[in-house]
Amino acid sequence: MQNNTEKLIALSNQLLDFRQVETEGFKLHFESENISQTVQEIINNFTVTLQAQDKQMVSHIMPDIIGQVDIDAFDKICYNLLNNALKYSSSYIEVNLNMDKQKNIFILTVKNDGALIPSEERERIFEPFNRLKQNKNVPGSGLGLALTRSLTLKHQGTLLYSTNDLQLNVFSLTLPLNHNTNP
Repeated sequence: MQNNTEKLIALSNQLLDFRQVETEGFKLHFESENISQTVQEIINNFTVTLQAQDKQMVSHIMPDIIGQVDIDAFDKICYNLLNNALKYSSSYIEVNLNMDKQKNIFILTVKNDGALIPSEERERIFEPFNRLKQNKNVPGSGLGLALTRSLTLKHQGTLLYSTNDLQLNVFSLTLPLNHNTNP
């Protein structure tokens, strides 16, 4: 009973977050943050669950990347990407964080060895309430990636899905290091 209540609360919160972000006039509040440290802390929060599910996470975090983000929104973005990787992976997750100072961006990639998303459904995974037929048995609302992409766009960034030569799902988040205005 408590588990169902927690799931309902989480779903309600995610729906409220999504609606708020989609509302005209929603503003982010950018602050300088240590992106490397934030991502590492979020990864650390998944350690117990990874061990319980006998899954491996490898991370390569470039140290001391300082960028301007809305920390609450960035936490939600990272949490959703890692939570999806955990839910849909078979046994392996990889997280990489890098920076390109010349382009004024940082890039977070989250890879997993779960079933690949069919090419005809790849863009639809970012639509609200969209669930892949192959994943109907995995709990979820279909809001996580929609919220993540909306928050990414508010950060003037991109969130893309692809696959790689190792047949891994790859989610690539690219955000600017600096912002001149609050969108």
